[in-house]
Order: sequence, then C-alpha cells, then structure tokens
Amino acid sequence: MKQNLNYDKITNDYQSDGVVKITDFFSEKKVTEIHTELNRYIQNDLPSKPLDARTMEADGKTVRNLWRLEVYNAYFKELALQPEILSLMVKIIGEAPILVGVETFNKPALIGSGVPYHQDNAYFCQSPPDMLTLWVAIDKVLALIATNA
Repeated sequence: MKQNLNYDKITNDYQSDGVVKITDFFSEKKVTEIHTELNRYIQNDLPSKPLDARTMEADGKTVRNLWRLEVYNAYFKELALQPEILSLMVKIIGEAPILVGVETFNKPALIGSGVPYHQDNAYFCQSPPDMLTLWVAIDKVLALIATNA
C-alpha cells in the first residue's frame, strides 16, 4: 500500500470534484497478485458460478464484468476490507464504509464497446445517493477527456 498519503488533499479534492485519483496505491507486486487471482478465478471458479456472476462481451468468450466477487471469492472480499482501504474511505467520506460489492470492469483492447463518462449511481439507484466507488486499475489506462474550447 502507498505510504504517506496526503489525506487532507485527497479529502479536499474529493469534496471539491467528486473524484480523486491516487496513483500507485498498490505495489506492482500486489497488482500482479490481484491480476493473477482474477485470471485464476475466471479460468477455474467462474464456470461453476451462476450466470449472473458475469457479463460477457458479444463474442460470448470474453468476460466484460464480474459481479459479487465478495460473495464468490474470499481473496477479493479480504482485499476490499483491508484496513488501509477502509481507513482511506473513512478519511474521504467521514464514516465507516459498508461494502456493497466487489466487481470488475474488464475492457480488453479492441474488444467490446466503449463506456461513456457516467456516475455509478445512475446504475445503482441508491437513495440517498451516498455511495462511493473505489476503482482500482490493474492495467495501464488511457483516459480521453473532452473539453469545451
């Protein structure tokens, strides 16, 4: 886990912008471990899970999303409940978070469709809209940002 986080800046950025980016929170070794477990889960465990534990791409072979990993996989439940993550969430939102779900958004290059910028609660429909999504990129991410000029 990343050490020496500037919690005041993170909290202020979140309060101001509704989003905050923290780079290198996990070590490269930890990211590799997460990626390895995801691959293991997809290959070995996913076939025995209910069909609604995943969403597939149109090709029927490529996993688009994994759902309810906190229910189906102890590793990902433990990852989501790590004290370093929970303490970060407390700093950002001011109270202890409640784990609602662990999921993936798999977007292999050149497969599937793009996803427009959005707020997750448009999908979650939480009322009041007091959810926080923690997103961990395990691969390099290219973000294209459109601006009004």
